[in-house]
Amino acid sequence: MKISKLLSFILTSITLILGVLILCAIYTLKFLPSTDQLTNIDYKVPLRIYTQDHQLIGQYGEQFRYPVKLENIPLMLQNAYIAIEDQRFYQHPGIDPVGLARAGLSFLTTGKKLQGASTITMQVARNFFLSNQKTWSRKFNEILLAIKIEATQSKQQILELYLNKIYLGNRAYGVAAASDIYYGKSLSELTLAEMAMLAGLPKSPSQINPIQDPDKAIERRNLILSKMQENNYITEQQYHEAIEEPDHAFYHGAQLDFNAPHVSETVHQLMLKNFGQQIYSQGFTVITTINSDLQKSAQESIQKHINLYEKNMMLNKPINIKNERHLSFDQWFFNENKPLPKLTNIAVIMNQQSQSTMIKTDTDQWLTIDHIDGEVGDILTSKENLWEHEYYQTPQAALTVMENHSGAILALIGSVENDQHFNRATQSYRQIGSTFKPLLYATALSSGLSLASVINDAPYISNGGDADLIWRPSNYDATYAGPMRLRDAMVNSKNLVSIRILDFIGIPKMIDEITRYGLLPEKMPHDLTLSLGTGQANVTEMTSAYTTFANKGKRSVPFIALKILDQKGQQITIQDEKSIDGLYLTQQKSIPIIHENTAYLMFNLLQDVVKRGTAQKAKILNRPDIGGKTGTTSSHKDTWFCGLNGDYTASIWVGFDQLYSLKTYANSLALPIWIEIMRNWLKDKPLSIPNKPDDIISLKISALPKNERAQYFELFDQTNLNFKNEQSSLIEKSSDQLPISQIF
Repeated sequence: MKISKLLSFILTSITLILGVLILCAIYTLKFLPSTDQLTNIDYKVPLRIYTQDHQLIGQYGEQFRYPVKLENIPLMLQNAYIAIEDQRFYQHPGIDPVGLARAGLSFLTTGKKLQGASTITMQVARNFFLSNQKTWSRKFNEILLAIKIEATQSKQQILELYLNKIYLGNRAYGVAAASDIYYGKSLSELTLAEMAMLAGLPKSPSQINPIQDPDKAIERRNLILSKMQENNYITEQQYHEAIEEPDHAFYHGAQLDFNAPHVSETVHQLMLKNFGQQIYSQGFTVITTINSDLQKSAQESIQKHINLYEKNMMLNKPINIKNERHLSFDQWFFNENKPLPKLTNIAVIMNQQSQSTMIKTDTDQWLTIDHIDGEVGDILTSKENLWEHEYYQTPQAALTVMENHSGAILALIGSVENDQHFNRATQSYRQIGSTFKPLLYATALSSGLSLASVINDAPYISNGGDADLIWRPSNYDATYAGPMRLRDAMVNSKNLVSIRILDFIGIPKMIDEITRYGLLPEKMPHDLTLSLGTGQANVTEMTSAYTTFANKGKRSVPFIALKILDQKGQQITIQDEKSIDGLYLTQQKSIPIIHENTAYLMFNLLQDVVKRGTAQKAKILNRPDIGGKTGTTSSHKDTWFCGLNGDYTASIWVGFDQLYSLKTYANSLALPIWIEIMRNWLKDKPLSIPNKPDDIISLKISALPKNERAQYFELFDQTNLNFKNEQSSLIEKSSDQLPISQIF
């Protein structure tokens, strides 16, 4: 009787407990999050930046995660996780009764909270919806959510969610990111032992991983391999081979296909300005306009030519002040005629012994230090209490290549070393020298002059109203040709002609034109020195300005992204797009600057600079569609070449950051680099010259005194009526042109 009452009490109690649990479950389910969002899950994925041919060049984000479909995750890797995390994954309904019973028994016998009962589905529930706090309520919600997930998702979908979400240490989330971070491999390249290593990470990703604690990580790897063998996922032979395999994991970071840091950082900053902090987690992908072949070959060409320059100028050796070492510090470099770096914490070798070196510091201290290989007179610098040789400053370079008709940037290089600290192509403003003259001449043509206009190349003296400030500009060769036509003045880069042209145009009008070309008026002098290129611009601005001459008078605005995609691969359109230094992410409308006729005349004029002017070295390309202008600033501190054909414009600058003289002209330094880059780029491309507008006519004109050509055909814009007032004579008109009787 007593036994039956006890049994009845137990059954009643169990029924009540189950009833309460069921009621609690029903009540709790109402407040649990919906699992429907798992079908359209957005992972926290970093910003990834690619070239136009899909080579990865940049990644930005706090978490590394590369979501992949389950079919792209090796089956052996899937089995490794199942073997250690949830052996009955494909049999249970979201919770594993055996696991729960085992965990319950462990709690009853040890008094510790629930351990080791989570299935993969329960981990998905926790990772997507709950916290990691070890509480009874969280575990209860986890169980209910797991059942709910199993009712709406297939086993394959659940496993895919798990393998993409799980944290695996070192900022790696998901198996694809972990494979990249630890081994620098794609998932398909992993060995069995490496797969087992990754499967061992969820238990303690920050502590037991092959970087933090290799021994414990290998121990856990081998445990997983044994479980894989027990479950017949691998053979005994595979097991023994895998446990014998040494592990070679180390931190790889983001594995880039090649390094283009100035491009990736430019895109990064533009994305940040347009989208804010969400770029680090929302899985944006940017397909840039960059052509990887051109970018790589341009970097190689720049490095090669700068190395050759350093060798010729003997800048690739330690600084040695020879007999000046006995002088005081402020006199050490008095006779050095080479570009010195910023010298701080320095010393000079005064004497060499077999096992020691005697030095004198810049504070006149004499020290004996351990022997350093070098010569007496070598300059040393102290870095972290170590003395090292100090070398001469080396030149820097910047390049931008643009597509004329769209503004797409095809190559962008901001330094010789290809570092990402300072992008000289967009951030460095340097004097532009004679590369400014095409903008000046284009404005002159728009103001009524023609390529046959005659300007006097003669000495020019100005005191600006102050007799103590006399300005006596000269040509680069200190010679004067007298009256000459505009075409010849450009071809020979005559400074005195440029000054007189600017005087004719007027400085306010020229400043206004400069703004329309995309240059900054605040970077320009508001006086006649402007005509000599004393204003400043960066390489990308100059490239954009020159596209005007090949684009029917419209300036193409530089942009760097072909597509911006969200995490699901859908293309994003930016409203009210923001730029940085005139550079945009996506394509913008071109800006009308000059008439199509003027643009054609300027393109033809720049071709002539290559044919017989300061850029003749470019004739080696054997391409009649090439034109351009060299620029060498005062004391040879900056060398430029801005060149173009009908399809592309490329500008390059070379100089020292600290404004030392290069001791050479642009046609010996910047131009040869440009030639090599464009030879590689244009070798398989057809000739491209803008079509001649109908209003451009060709007339045979007379020679001027001292003119190297007796007679020649010149191009005129017949819509420009002012050219009839010019002082030149028409000898003969070409047979296919409109009748014009005289040019005055």
